[in-house]
Amino acid sequence: MSHNLSDYQYSLPPELIASSPIDNRDESKLLIYSKSKDQIFEDNFFNIDKYIPKKTVFVLNNSKVFKARLVFDYNGKSIEIFFAEKISYNEFLVLVKPGKFFTPGSVVLLPEDVSLEVVNILEDGSRIVKILNTNFDLFSYLERNGDTPLPPYIKVDDPNIFNLRYQTVYAKSYGSVAAPTAGLHFTNSLITKLKAQGVEFLEVTLNVGLGTFKSVKASNISDHLMHSESFELTSDVAKKLNFFKNNDYAIIPVGTTSLRALQSSYDSISKSFVAKTASTNIFIYPGFNDWIIDGLVTNFHLPESTLIMLVAAYIGLDKTLDLYEFAVENKYRFFSFGDACLFLE
Repeated sequence: MSHNLSDYQYSLPPELIASSPIDNRDESKLLIYSKSKDQIFEDNFFNIDKYIPKKTVFVLNNSKVFKARLVFDYNGKSIEIFFAEKISYNEFLVLVKPGKFFTPGSVVLLPEDVSLEVVNILEDGSRIVKILNTNFDLFSYLERNGDTPLPPYIKVDDPNIFNLRYQTVYAKSYGSVAAPTAGLHFTNSLITKLKAQGVEFLEVTLNVGLGTFKSVKASNISDHLMHSESFELTSDVAKKLNFFKNNDYAIIPVGTTSLRALQSSYDSISKSFVAKTASTNIFIYPGFNDWIIDGLVTNFHLPESTLIMLVAAYIGLDKTLDLYEFAVENKYRFFSFGDACLFLE
């Protein structure tokens, strides 16, 4: 296993970066890799049922992306606030620019006469802020005034199309600053078809936060510090997961966020899933062996990212780089609106 950051680099032609979604979600390409058979298969996502075990439960992350980026004029200057995380009903973790307007104790007037007070500046430059207005609902406010934060490689002319396509069809509760993109391939009709075939679906919530944007700087990846992200796994879901696991179902998380919620909710002593509403900063990279999953649906990830490290932990670094090279040679689309992988035991 390697902990050298440079070993998680690969060559990607710019034209393979998916700058916009394809017309139909489930028509994306699907690269299937079986660990036990050490075989690669290729298909479209709508045929995923041909490759999964008959007794399968997909675990979905139902977190919904909110319009976390607020840009407005203030004293003749354009300023930006990025609402990264809700701490309490009126306190939030934010990124700001320029920082000179956001010193501790300062009050900034936002659109719609909303007053924001800076409570504290953290070591990384982020701020803890408090909304002074009563009965303030952040998500409805930003739905009216904010913008969805876009990865720089996404180019979509019509923001309405983007806002629709950058949500999973099963998204429910606002809380994420970026989409759990592996789930973008599912359509309602595909889910209906899979359920008719006996495939089970369960939902967890993990709110994708700042960690998804934080690049790894440490030359030894084990020195990287992950941001915490809030998640919830309900008692009903925990009970069903334990039933399925004890009855030989393949538990396959859809996306690295669902996987992290599952791994963070599993008790190794009782060997069971436990209901939790908590935060997790779990960082999965090669050397991690406490797997409680039987497969993974995920996209193709950025070089030197914590996500490609997670994939390398699951299938091995050499195999990860081999599969990414295969995907490049066969013109797969990469990143948020790109194609998908299905890894199986």
